This record gives sequence, structure tokens and C-alpha cells, in this order.
Amino acid sequence: MLPVPSLRIEHVIIDFNAKLNSVESSKVSEDIGVSGELKVGWGPVNFKVSASYQRKSVTGVEVKKEFALNVNVKAVQDEMPAGLERILGMLSA
Repeated sequence: MLPVPSLRIEHVIIDFNAKLNSVESSKVSEDIGVSGELKVGWGPVNFKVSASYQRKSVTGVEVKKEFALNVNVKAVQDEMPAGLERILGMLSA
């Protein structure tokens, strides 16, 4: 007859590794413009000023994820359970 397998887990090792990378970028640009003009001559004085302002903002986020899971299980042959041993004894008698 062949032996009946009766396995027992001797020990279990679980390794979990996680790696997270997060990069956040931000770029702000500002442009200021001022111009003026003055006209002087006979009569009234003309003065003209113009100004401009522009702001640009760009934001970005990048996330990278890496996960690893390793499971190591060691199983060994254990003794035959008493109930199974009785049943096999009754069948052989």
C-alpha cells in the first residue's frame, strides 16, 4: 500500500514590499509690462501710461507604485491521525 499523505505546515514566511514614488512639480511665470508716453509741446501736455500683468501657473503630480508579495510555505509529512489509523486497521482485519 501507499502511505496516506498527512501534511503539516511547519512554518510560513510572508514578505511584503511596497515602493511608492511621488513627484509634484509646479511652475509659475509672471510677466509685467509697463509703457509710458509723454507729449510736450505748445498747449496741453499729453501723458499716456499702460500696464499689463500676466501670471501662468502649471502644476503636475506623478505617482509610481510597485508592490511585491512573496509567500514561502514549508510543509512536512506528519504522523497519521488516530482516526484514520483505526479505519485502516479495521479494513485490514
